[in-house]
Amino acid sequence: MALYAPPGGLRSRLAQVWVCTACRHLAQREKEVCPGCGASLAERGELLQVLDLVGVRTKRRERITANEEERFRGGYRLEVAYEFSGQGRRGAVVLEELRLPLVYASSARVHRINRGHRRSQSEGFYVDLEGGDLLSEEEARKRSGEPGSAVERVALRVQTTQNALLLDLSGLREAEGKGEGDVLLSLAFALKRGMEAHFGVEESELDLVEVAPGASSTSRTPREASGSSGVSWRRKGFSPR
Repeated sequence: MALYAPPGGLRSRLAQVWVCTACRHLAQREKEVCPGCGASLAERGELLQVLDLVGVRTKRRERITANEEERFRGGYRLEVAYEFSGQGRRGAVVLEELRLPLVYASSARVHRINRGHRRSQSEGFYVDLEGGDLLSEEEARKRSGEPGSAVERVALRVQTTQNALLLDLSGLREAEGKGEGDVLLSLAFALKRGMEAHFGVEESELDLVEVAPGASSTSRTPREASGSSGVSWRRKGFSPR
C-alpha cells in the first residue's frame, strides 16, 4: 500500500501540531498555551508530526509474511483529538454539585490520528514524501542515506468538521475505583441515545468517542459516524494554576 501523492509530492500536507495531554485539544505549532484548557503546551503538550491522509494506492499481493500478519492482528495506535474554533462554541454546566461541564461547538474539527502498529517497536510510519511509499524501518534507513531523500517519520491524520458536544466527567468522584469504565460508558451511551430520540436522528448519524487524556492509544468509537454530529467525553480534567 502507498499514499496517493499529487504532483509535487506530499510535503505540503505535512504539519507539526501540539496535542494537549490534559484535555486532548489540538493546537498549531506556533501556539504556546492550549486553547482548550489554558495549560502550557511546553509542559503539557506533545508535539507530533502529522501527514494528512487523502487517498491510498494498493497493489495485490499473493501472500504476506508472518511478521506482517502479526502486526495487522495487533491493530494500530489510534487517537482522537479535537479543535474548537472561537465562533460557534458555547459552554454550560449542568448538575453543579457533580461538576459536569458541557461544551458545544457547531463546527468542531475532529482529528483521528494513527500513530502506527501497536506491536511495532517504533512509533509512526516511514513515508517517502515524493512518491507516497510506506516503508519498513529497514527500507527507510536505506533511502534516507540517498541524496535528496524525502523520507519522513510521521503519524497519519484524517480531519472532519462536525457538530460536537464535549462532556467532562472528571466531577464524577463516585465512579472512581472498580467499575469506573462501565459507569462512564453507560452515561455516555445514555446521553447519545437521548440525543438521538430528542433530535430524531439515526444511530449512525451520531458518533461517540472517548477522549482519554494522558493515554496516547486509548480511544473508543463504537460506530463510525456517517452524519455530522458527535459526542465525546473525557475522564480527567486539568485546572491550570
